Amino acid sequence: MIQPAQQLEMAKKIGAHLVHVNSSHVPQQSQPAKVAEVILDAVRQSK
Repeated sequence: MIQPAQQLEMAKKIGAHLVHVNSSHVPQQSQPAKVAEVILDAVRQSK
């Protein structure tokens, strides 16, 4: 697992966009609608 601070640092370095979701360690199960929304937003922005 990548530590949150290290993940943020690496994301900033490459200009990535991070989305923070308050959830358990498995957001796909605890927040499936939010995860789907993030994925669909990424798809829309890639067009």
